[in-house]
Amino acid sequence: MNSFARLALIALALPLLSSCASLTPEQCETGNWRTIGLSDGAEGRPLSRLDDHREACGKVGISIDTGAYMAGRDEGLTRYCTPVSGFSVGSNGRANGNVCPAELAGGFEAGYVLGSELHAAQSALTQAENALRRAESAESATEDRMRDLRAAMVSEQDRDKRRAIGDELRRLRDTARDQQRQVRRADRERRDRQHHLDIVREDSFAQLRLLAPGWAPGSRTRDLCPNKTGRWSASAIAFSLCPKRQREDIHGAYRSAGARRGSGIQGTLRSL
Repeated sequence: MNSFARLALIALALPLLSSCASLTPEQCETGNWRTIGLSDGAEGRPLSRLDDHREACGKVGISIDTGAYMAGRDEGLTRYCTPVSGFSVGSNGRANGNVCPAELAGGFEAGYVLGSELHAAQSALTQAENALRRAESAESATEDRMRDLRAAMVSEQDRDKRRAIGDELRRLRDTARDQQRQVRRADRERRDRQHHLDIVREDSFAQLRLLAPGWAPGSRTRDLCPNKTGRWSASAIAFSLCPKRQREDIHGAYRSAGARRGSGIQGTLRSL
């Protein structure tokens, strides 16, 4: 490879390499590390993101203000680690990154369980819809083939060829009957999955409203029972600020989610 070709490859590779970096050199030079940490925390980024920043900025000789970054990240996590955020992550089929501190993990986890159940129900419906489309497509292809054969039968004069067409038509009629049954089964499965999704959605929304009063589909409400700083917390102090009836409802929502997910949420309940 000549020098010109090598230089051309390097020139093409540089933008790709820089696009993989967590921060650009300009961001390293001008970045407010508390703001960067706040953004990463609010997006639920893992702590390893700090190592990515350290590597990116180290290449241009810039060190990170770890203290400012961590202070911002902690603040960002209070925005991320909420029941509504957990529900959003779960319902979009994303993994639980387990980034929330212990005092905030309970609310996020409860919302995540509800969202994951909704995602599973939606995925099951999508699979059923795809199966129905495949069954209908196969049935349609058979009908088209039978239509073509009937037309060929009308115009065909050769007796042997007409017999062969008739034999194929009989086989296709049997196939068509089987495919019709498959379509009916697939349609029943789709309707069952749709019904199940409707139930799961209604239950998930009801549970989430208990965990985050005032929340509605499409809203951005993040608080459960806010403490004096307006942040949701699973601590006994913040929980005690909720009205008694609301505390009982929230306990019920946690128990329901905990029974499905395991002892982690139950442990949070015992601490409240």
